[in-house]
Amino acid sequence: MKLLKPATCLLLFILSAAELFPGITSGQKPPADSSSVVSDTTAREDFIKELSTLITYQKQYDFIRYDQNYLEWDKEEGAKVFFDKLRNTGNKKLKIVHFGDSHVQADIFPGYVRNRLQEIFGEGGRGFVFPAASAGTHAAYDYLTQTTGRWENASGLQFVPKLDVGIFGRTVRTSDVSAGFKLRFSQKTNSSVIRIYLKKSPASYDIVLFINGNKEPLKVKADDGNPESYVTVTTDSEIQLIELVLEKNSDSQNFFECYGILLESDQDKGILYSSIGVNGGGIKSLLRQNLMPAQLKDYNPDAVLIDVGLNDFLSSTLEYAGSKNDLQTLIMLIKQTVPDAAIIVINPMDFYYRGRSVQSSKEYAVASRDVAFANGCLFYDYYNVSGGRYSMQNWFLNRLSQWDRLHLQFAGYITKGELFLNAILGSMVSYSKNEHREKFIVENKVLEPAAPVFTYNAASTTEGKLKTFYKVKSGDILASVATKYGVTVNDIKAWNGLQGETIYSGQLLVIYSGNQPAAANISQVNDVSVSGKKYTYGGTTGEGNKLYHRVSSGETLNGIALKYGVSASQIMGWNNMQSSRIYASNFLVIYSSSGSAPAPYKTASKPPAKSGD
Repeated sequence: MKLLKPATCLLLFILSAAELFPGITSGQKPPADSSSVVSDTTAREDFIKELSTLITYQKQYDFIRYDQNYLEWDKEEGAKVFFDKLRNTGNKKLKIVHFGDSHVQADIFPGYVRNRLQEIFGEGGRGFVFPAASAGTHAAYDYLTQTTGRWENASGLQFVPKLDVGIFGRTVRTSDVSAGFKLRFSQKTNSSVIRIYLKKSPASYDIVLFINGNKEPLKVKADDGNPESYVTVTTDSEIQLIELVLEKNSDSQNFFECYGILLESDQDKGILYSSIGVNGGGIKSLLRQNLMPAQLKDYNPDAVLIDVGLNDFLSSTLEYAGSKNDLQTLIMLIKQTVPDAAIIVINPMDFYYRGRSVQSSKEYAVASRDVAFANGCLFYDYYNVSGGRYSMQNWFLNRLSQWDRLHLQFAGYITKGELFLNAILGSMVSYSKNEHREKFIVENKVLEPAAPVFTYNAASTTEGKLKTFYKVKSGDILASVATKYGVTVNDIKAWNGLQGETIYSGQLLVIYSGNQPAAANISQVNDVSVSGKKYTYGGTTGEGNKLYHRVSSGETLNGIALKYGVSASQIMGWNNMQSSRIYASNFLVIYSSSGSAPAPYKTASKPPAKSGD
């Protein structure tokens, strides 16, 4: 057998679920177990009380609207289906499928929700996974994929997909009988049942599986004669490693085509939460997945989460009527396929594209709500809850979003997961109290503030301490900085929103301490006031004139630094940048000893006024 090649993967490393999701192992005790939480004999008052204690946040931000963080509905039917089944997971497995885009594919945010729901209501299996390396893409956070042989692939992103596309949004196909793939999970998956979604045909190669490194193969006939769109294999142990190779048993066999793999427990209880994200995916690409209806029917979910839309108007103006029609078409397709499933429509948060806040995200927030309510769906207004228009700047300033202000940092995805989980739990508490059974609509939303308000949340353990800004020198490490100020490494990480311990020369660190060493490398930081609120804009004073450089197309950070006679790391520190990536039309703070920008570059004496978008 050929040596398997590691996949090109978005994530550089894989951690255990406990390491990735610290909130799961925080010691917070959920209701005793799934059956005791949801059985008919549990007193409603006790159930509500215990469920309420689970609504917690690791950290809160004043720009997020926690008081409005609920699922909404205009008709009771959808809420009743979802909450009644969620309450009964001790007796019947609840299946969820979560369709999304790049925010979902890495599975950090849905993975948090899955693990917490399973901790509370019981585990029903890992859900859908995919041999991502064979399709030339990355897998989710909790497993790596490897591939061998020659594969072709297709997805709903193609205007006319070259292969059939199923529920996972991607397809891999090979005519190479020596081809295969591996899926290696960071820990046991609490799953012993494997369902391989594939094209059934007498011409399909048969399958040989090796589970958890076991040398005894499990042989599976691809064309098994059953009507389902998958073949099923049951193992006698929890799955952590799957190796699939192909076997030709007749001259007519000449291909293998796979649409995804479902892993679940062999018991009919708990939560089975499948997240299915495709980078660049949207409503239109979902509608191009021609095999999705049949495979969705076989999966038979109790709840379908529609968490797409952003890519349908990312680089263009939203066509309001058209977007509503596309979403309506998708909802009707789901309703016709799995009529008993609850549908939850989730809209995207505010985001920026090419340095500008996208007005269409607010318009889609309204359009998606109207369609959800008109079709009896539940609705999660993440756009409003996360802060409304311009709020992505707050996420960025608090180190929750990446530099593109479109994707989130790890801490941002955990925050998003907490919000969605607590929206489910909070709405379930409210529903169980009979407070909002027929209709639950959040009032007093502010989708677009009169003026953007940018805030920075300091750590909570800072009362009575001196706030200092330390400029990192070459050779510094977090431990040495912490020692100078008599604080801990974890303190500095919390105050600065750091996920690891990597720091770079020129970076500014917030320090709260009663100690200020005589030789400390301290810099003052300019606080810029916007609508009465202050946030750290970045930059030191006393080292030259403060200029604002507008990035032109094709420029690099090193090139800009060279023109001003400064270093790239200094510019990164002045602007609170996490990477050297820059975008055309962005403004960068520069402190230049020359007093002016080199020709032909122009500078402004202050940041340009906001135009309203």
